[in-house]
Amino acid sequence: LALLPEYVDLFKKILAGVETGTPILLCGQEGSGKAAACKVFLGLHGRQCEEYVLTPQSTSDELFGRIMPKAGGGNPFDWEDGPVTKAMADGRTLLLRGINEPDPSVLESLNAILEVGSKRKAFVPGRPVPDVTIHENFYVIATSRRSQHDLAP
Repeated sequence: LALLPEYVDLFKKILAGVETGTPILLCGQEGSGKAAACKVFLGLHGRQCEEYVLTPQSTSDELFGRIMPKAGGGNPFDWEDGPVTKAMADGRTLLLRGINEPDPSVLESLNAILEVGSKRKAFVPGRPVPDVTIHENFYVIATSRRSQHDLAP
């Protein structure tokens, strides 16, 4: 496997974040290989990835979970975990692509999971069992097409 110098730099950033448990933000032009580098790195390290592409229409419900119609008899609706909840519970790396895209209120809903520390549970309102135990391997990587200086604090 031959790596381009740009990938080597991205791998170093990702490795530093994973080792310290600090969520990372990778900024660069669209198509520059940020997400691809993440997926290659995670694959080489045997880590599973839950990927989600954010858009201006993304909602907190999509990220954490919501009640959805289901096929079959009985209750016509059922709770469906979103990618954030799945990644937290299963110990996957959450790759959020386009973190600069959604409304700021959606980003605010992510604050609790981005805090580095010993918090090992998250509360997901509306979920049948609202307390989600955060797996020790859960980790967050976000990508943006804007520079860090262009992103709101």
